[in-house]
Amino acid sequence: MTAREVVEAAVNFGTPERIPIGFAIVEQWIEEAEGTEAERRELRELIAAHPMDLFDISYSFVNPDLTDYPRPLVEGEIMDEWGCIWRENAVVYHPLADWKALDSYEFPDPRAGYHFEAVDALLAQDPGRFLMGRVYSTLFERYRFLRGYEASLIDPYVDRERFRELLGRIAQFQSVMVSQWLERKADVISFGDDYGMQDRLFMAPEVWRREYKPLLAELFGQAKAGGAKVYLHADGNIEEILDDLVEIGLDMLNPVQKYAMDVERIGRRYGGRLCFHAGVNHQVTMPQGTPQQVREEAEWLIRTLGRPEGGFIAARRAGRWRWRSARAA
Repeated sequence: MTAREVVEAAVNFGTPERIPIGFAIVEQWIEEAEGTEAERRELRELIAAHPMDLFDISYSFVNPDLTDYPRPLVEGEIMDEWGCIWRENAVVYHPLADWKALDSYEFPDPRAGYHFEAVDALLAQDPGRFLMGRVYSTLFERYRFLRGYEASLIDPYVDRERFRELLGRIAQFQSVMVSQWLERKADVISFGDDYGMQDRLFMAPEVWRREYKPLLAELFGQAKAGGAKVYLHADGNIEEILDDLVEIGLDMLNPVQKYAMDVERIGRRYGGRLCFHAGVNHQVTMPQGTPQQVREEAEWLIRTLGRPEGGFIAARRAGRWRWRSARAA
């Protein structure tokens, strides 16, 4: 089987001949990692011997023409097209923290040419690849980046009208991004929204169902109507809304985070229905475990979440996200 065929078989429960590998390692990460040069060389050889089968491709969320910063940027910071300033993996400036800013706020153009320049160049070089296109920070995260964490949780209660107006504008933007992935014949459209803390949702489940589920259902439905599978990255414990996500069309889930969710229960309940893109836990196992414990957890994940007919893709990590600027993978 080709890389494309083995991923298709895993996603569609078509009995792949092996487990697909679905992650990327950036050379910069290897250079920055602790260890000896011999260990780095061994890691490079291991990666070369096991080519990746599945990559998600990101459109650029940095407008190269946007130079009107709200404050001078310090080293290591960037500003995305929404006016949010990032430092490492966190937003440190929220452009709509004060509602008064909304009156003069300019929403980014979802049809701007810079979004897909690198993507289109990559697809021209490799037109037959399995295409998983990413829609960044789908609803809750983008709202939180614009308004701030506390406001994102309070607004649905104290300022529901403006909350819904802003969330609706975010959904409109992302609907256009979905349409552009469909124009490029995406096999899967990847949505990302971290709804979960370590032991529960950030919000009451009824708030998620009332405010976020209908908009997410529209985006999922748009993707599926265009022939794409639906993938969701959601860290933390989201068990309370997993049935809802399956109901509105979820096909693939990442990362299925051990120590946050009951992985065995999820495997029993959703195995054979969802394709899991999961990896060894980075909160406990990877930093603290022995090589044998890492191997044992990898085998346990395959047994617990996978099926002989498919439904499992090996991921790089489960439980930690490292920020990097948007670019084609």
